[in-house]
Amino acid sequence: MSEFIMPEFLKKDYSKIGLPESARLMDEYYEKFNKLFTTEGLIMDEEEFSAILRICLKENKTFEEVTGTSCDYDNNDI
Repeated sequence: MSEFIMPEFLKKDYSKIGLPESARLMDEYYEKFNKLFTTEGLIMDEEEFSAILRICLKENKTFEEVTGTSCDYDNNDI
């Protein structure tokens, strides 16, 4: 069986498609912690949210540990 190699033009490049920084940071957060969370009900702007995610990634802490707020994703929310 041959190995599939994704062509470069199909790979995500967030700097070119104009997604907010928080979208990229949330992807990195999920990759690092393997944990989803909801942002529904959070009262913060894009800049503050991104800053918190950068702290989480740098200090290896979950969103809940940094903010004291539980934003766990529940399968019943689907």
